[in-house]
Amino acid sequence: MDSMLTALQCTDHNPSPWEETPQHLPLLKSEVLGSSNVKRTNNLPVDMETVLPTKLKPKKTHPTPLCLNVPTMKINYICLLTWFLLSAFSVTNAIPKSDIQNLCRETTDAAFCVNQLDSDPRIEAARDLGDVLVIAITLSTIQVNDAKTHINSVSRQYSGPNGRRRISVCNKNYDIALARFRTAWENALKKSFAEAYRLAGVGQNAVTDCENGWGRSGPRQQSPLTLYNTNVSKLYGIIRLLTQKLGIRI
Repeated sequence: MDSMLTALQCTDHNPSPWEETPQHLPLLKSEVLGSSNVKRTNNLPVDMETVLPTKLKPKKTHPTPLCLNVPTMKINYICLLTWFLLSAFSVTNAIPKSDIQNLCRETTDAAFCVNQLDSDPRIEAARDLGDVLVIAITLSTIQVNDAKTHINSVSRQYSGPNGRRRISVCNKNYDIALARFRTAWENALKKSFAEAYRLAGVGQNAVTDCENGWGRSGPRQQSPLTLYNTNVSKLYGIIRLLTQKLGIRI
């Protein structure tokens, strides 16, 4: 696994400065369904022929996973490598859908869980709960990056001192969250599940602090990031449950 990870890493990837000094990433058109009432925003096809392993689809000269169409190197790297590593194994050994549904019944929002996991094409190649954890962290990373896009689109609407301060805090917090979820993903690939869970928790706390900031030090304002905070919190709940089921004490 480590050699495969090293071989596929992008040339600009440098784990140490990323972990210590979160960097702003190029924006990404999200492929994540935020909730039951939020549509995909990338306008990309999500059909099985595009994203499932070659063995399950008609033969093509250049089968292209969904991730390759996303114009962002570092998030693209996470998405592509998740797809590659999962699709490298026979889907005949894939975890049964009934197991995913049973898992989701143990979460606080079963419908959200099923919508996120069962509808993600990568789940078709997940062999065990460790693979499902990688997918859940991938979805969290994309959701956080999608929030960064939203922050940039609404920041000019906040011209008052409280609004400017709060949107600035959220921008920094989502940078931290993005960095930590990305590092969590790397650890999950290496089966370092305890560390992956710890890092995801740091990312989740950063997102929550952003949300709480809209009622701190001044009159309360409606947060423009509530949807993303809610989605990341629910995904973190899935990550927590998966970590527990993998035998990690938390």
